[in-house]
Amino acid sequence: MKKLNFLRVILIIFLLTVNHLYAQELPKVEGKGRVMFFNLEGGFYGIIAENGSQYIPLNLKDEFKQDNLKVYFRGILRTDVVTTYNWGESIQLEDIYPLDAKEKEFKIYEWGVALGCYTDNNFFNTSRPEIAQIVKLPVIYVEGDDVDFNLKVSFNNGKPTDSYPKVPIQNSQLIWNNIMASDEISSLKSLKLDDNRNLVSLEEIKPTLNDVTTKWLNFNGTNSKFIFYEGEMNFSNKVEVEFNTDLAEVVIKNNFDYTVYNIVVTTQKGSFFEPQYMYFRVDSLPPGEFKGGKFQPLDYKLWIDDLKSQGFPESVANSFHKIWFNPFTSKTNKGNWANLIYRIPQSELEKLIHLEFEPTPSVVKRILYIDVDISKLLM
Repeated sequence: MKKLNFLRVILIIFLLTVNHLYAQELPKVEGKGRVMFFNLEGGFYGIIAENGSQYIPLNLKDEFKQDNLKVYFRGILRTDVVTTYNWGESIQLEDIYPLDAKEKEFKIYEWGVALGCYTDNNFFNTSRPEIAQIVKLPVIYVEGDDVDFNLKVSFNNGKPTDSYPKVPIQNSQLIWNNIMASDEISSLKSLKLDDNRNLVSLEEIKPTLNDVTTKWLNFNGTNSKFIFYEGEMNFSNKVEVEFNTDLAEVVIKNNFDYTVYNIVVTTQKGSFFEPQYMYFRVDSLPPGEFKGGKFQPLDYKLWIDDLKSQGFPESVANSFHKIWFNPFTSKTNKGNWANLIYRIPQSELEKLIHLEFEPTPSVVKRILYIDVDISKLLM
């Protein structure tokens, strides 16, 4: 009898071990979806994931048996279990919670620069300058709670040309699904952008873009502090500039039907060997109005202060400054140059390039600077 009991204990341990090892080999799934009631085969509750996959939870608690309940779920696919319902795949839940009960708050910050010429309406929207200038690109950062989110970028009057992390271009859109924002970084994967338009390599500026206090973003195993995209769009510059070089004066006029902000004209005086970088700035200029004044010695914090005034974190403002200050203010590779830089309202940016998030962020701050080469006005 004792020998028989001992054999039973050994058999039970063996079966438990095999079952444990088998469960470890079963595929796992997770994501967002909805609990739905189906009035079939006597009625049952299933989960339809955002990607359309259908699951029958084997251990769904009564508190989650609510029709159309939006949830996050994680579990093991039980390919070894067959149910009487001719629907979906069986899943043994490891975690599930209502999304409404754990609503996340996260903030989005995006800066970018659109580059163009004084009389040309073909502008290039980027965050990396050209090598000849020094840098350009729109960059998106995330602050707040750890969150998984989807992002769609739509060009309403142009087309995207590149992205990071890389996603395919679909009908003038870029779509990132299941971006994970958190304070931790997992294994790194190195991706490179296509080198086009004689741009500075993303690898060169990636350390600066990552030197911020915002969330780490993981997409398909690629980790970075930022999401990046570039594209081409039609945009007609309607800010006029007139120079009086003898008097060291400049006049700026706004011909848009909306106010533009932080309007800056930069140029260089002095010799090639002893350059003096100068600027003239207007805080804001309503439609149809103009303002003039004299050039002053360069202010180091021109765009840091502007980004911070719009609610951007200081580290994000500093990353922009480190990349764009020199291209805006000191074209050391050429003489007799001038730049016009101004910020358009966020509402006008939305008309050009629209961002769509799921779930919706609590805050979305977007800045687009227009950078216009006005060197030929000095000739």
